Amino acid sequence: MSKNYAELIQARLEQAAGVAGVIATKIKGLVYYNTTNDRPQIDDGADVSQIMMEKHLPEARRDTKVQLDEAGTGNEIEGILPVTKGGTNSASVLNSQGLLFANQLADSVDTDSQLVWDNVSKKLQIGVGSTTARALTVYGGMTVESGTSDFGTVSASLINVASTTQASNPFPAMTELQRDLVPLAPTEGSGVFNLDTRRLNIYDSIAAKWIEVGSGWVKVTMSYADLTAAALSGTIEALEMVAKLTIHSIMIKHNTVFAGTGVTGLTLDVGITGELDRFVSLFDVFAPVSENAKDSTNMVFIGNIGSVTSIKLTSTSTGANLDQLTQGSVDIYFFTRSLP
Repeated sequence: MSKNYAELIQARLEQAAGVAGVIATKIKGLVYYNTTNDRPQIDDGADVSQIMMEKHLPEARRDTKVQLDEAGTGNEIEGILPVTKGGTNSASVLNSQGLLFANQLADSVDTDSQLVWDNVSKKLQIGVGSTTARALTVYGGMTVESGTSDFGTVSASLINVASTTQASNPFPAMTELQRDLVPLAPTEGSGVFNLDTRRLNIYDSIAAKWIEVGSGWVKVTMSYADLTAAALSGTIEALEMVAKLTIHSIMIKHNTVFAGTGVTGLTLDVGITGELDRFVSLFDVFAPVSENAKDSTNMVFIGNIGSVTSIKLTSTSTGANLDQLTQGSVDIYFFTRSLP
């Protein structure tokens, strides 16, 4: 047995027994493990206490241990490794599919269950499990390209889509019931594809209604709740025509009979201010719903060129005021075109 090895054993025994740890014969370069301080030590060969190796190890070593199995293939790290040393500075267990990101609140590197990469389906998932939070916010423009399609130079569009093999679906498809039960209030210009009417619906925040658009036709639905005047007659806006819009045809048809406490009759007129029955006059929505229970008119009505034009719906009841209505719904269809 070599002298160095013997000294190592002696030092190991002395430390295990709780001896102060000073070896009688100093051997420069002798390395052993100090169980009292739980640190490796190296002898400097002088008549002073042994030098702790921690003076020469990276700062992270005080909190980090790498455990090796018998084969020396350690796969666990204990403790917290700072970001500056290549660690996460966090004791949290990382999500197995999570993407690493800088957590500025904790000054660490973390993962989150709502930001994952699915390596099976090869999909990036953002906002996983969230139904109300805004999952992704993009500042500036965004380009989506399919296959080898190239949009080319950057344009003024916020979102650019380039493909010769795939279609773009910017609006969700849903039934009218699902549309009306959307938990978040729709904003101006929000859109859905209506599976019941097979038409695009755009939300008008001023009228607080979904406007149906398709093939030149705009559909406006009015219910008894829109006719809330505490009087026998009331006028509300049915459609706001933007500047240069023209109307070529109007059709009105109720899909639910109007009724209410004490109400014995109800008719509707469609027109403009000063001429409230210009397009439709005295359409009876108190009558039973049928295929033939509708009214229509064909014309060319040109709205204001430099400002909006308001199309009015006037309701007139008998027997009781309009605010006594408890049911009823009517659809008004406008065929519109815009001047160049």
